[in-house]
Amino acid sequence: MRAFVTRHERLSVGLVLLLGLLIRLPVVPVDIRPPGASHDVRWFMEWGRTAHDVGFTAVSDGMADGVGLYPPLSLWILYVLASIESLVPQALRGGDTLMISLVKLLPVLADLCLALLVARLVRARGPVVAVVGAAAIALNPAFIYVGVGWGQIDSLYSLFLVASAALLARAPTTARITGAWVAWVCAALVKVQGLLLLPLVLVVSIRDAGWRRALVGGLVAATIVVLLFLPWLQGGLPRYLETMSRVEAHTTHNALNTWYVIGLGRRRSDVQRIIGPLTPRLLGYALVLLVAGFVAVVVWYRRAQVGIALPAAVLAMAPFMVLTGMRGRYLLVAVPFIILLALGWDRRHVLPRAGTVAVMVIITQTINLLLVVSPDPSLWRDFMDPHARGTLLTFVRGVAFASAVANVAIFAWLVISLARVARRPPDVARLTPDVTGQLPDVPEPTAAPLTSPSVTDTIVR
Repeated sequence: MRAFVTRHERLSVGLVLLLGLLIRLPVVPVDIRPPGASHDVRWFMEWGRTAHDVGFTAVSDGMADGVGLYPPLSLWILYVLASIESLVPQALRGGDTLMISLVKLLPVLADLCLALLVARLVRARGPVVAVVGAAAIALNPAFIYVGVGWGQIDSLYSLFLVASAALLARAPTTARITGAWVAWVCAALVKVQGLLLLPLVLVVSIRDAGWRRALVGGLVAATIVVLLFLPWLQGGLPRYLETMSRVEAHTTHNALNTWYVIGLGRRRSDVQRIIGPLTPRLLGYALVLLVAGFVAVVVWYRRAQVGIALPAAVLAMAPFMVLTGMRGRYLLVAVPFIILLALGWDRRHVLPRAGTVAVMVIITQTINLLLVVSPDPSLWRDFMDPHARGTLLTFVRGVAFASAVANVAIFAWLVISLARVARRPPDVARLTPDVTGQLPDVPEPTAAPLTSPSVTDTIVR
């Protein structure tokens, strides 16, 4: 909280975080799914206890067919939680209550840390903006529902990705570039979706800091990967990689994305051929690589114009929108970046519709989550079941389709905005000052060709 200069700022942001904590705490020890059902919290408990009692390789060896396992950092964290549980006498655990609480406290803390980080990043825009940034995460129904409701850890790898982007936006010292790589690899080792920011980390670190500093960061990240994979390097690595790489064999699992719109709300096989050997799955891979390449080229040649938030938002939303087999909650990682974009962090040019887009994506993400897990199972069990009928279900499917169309429009707006902003000349006057109010030392634009990017384009907040 030291970044917030006045006592009023610290108090305002602190109250928002406290309110977010109070909303979540009553649900922490509660398992919202029926007893005996297989779902996220139950899987996490089993993985953590197996890793603690038997060993890490036993987790992957005992995985049921069709169930994907998480990367090693997630399993190490669950191992620590199971170790904490083992220190408490059996009589005081309340059955599974203690472990459920430990699992859910992890996303609760990640939510609040992410809210504080967002407030810190936009603090230069004013104290009111900082409070709005904190509230947009801490009081966001989507983060509350996924984290303390399901016990999922999407906010944890989102926190690492936002931290990586924040370090990339600062002066390119060796420590900051290495920190950006470490934060990124931690995100990828919590959930595979964390890989999505790699093009931005790679391009910005090489372009702004040079290949030597980028290489240092990459080597440190690679060392972390090796250390966390050590239990499987002694045996069981192929089985672990196989369970970790499992994907849903549908165009969409329950995500309101492009494939949901194309399929008119129906789930189809993603390995059925479209033309020749081309399948929806291969097309999804090709499209996400195309978007990643587009963002990488734009950032390399137009770093001063596009900044960090806008390309990060495009990269964060792209997998959800174009890959097959996506789940509804995978959009959540894009929400912090769109919020940062709307609140004016790191942007070079005014995007007047960014606030509306941020509100829309929060609404569509919340709708997607509610449709996947209804507050009352008697209302609807599976909104994507083609055999289910009912007036309420028809209305729900209409809302789902409208939300999917809105998501397609939001993603298109982000990509088009990135292309348009990249075509504008750099505007030094719009550079965001850092917390000290100092602007970066950037030379006046010259007629030098844009094919020769310079470190002087670096954005220092």
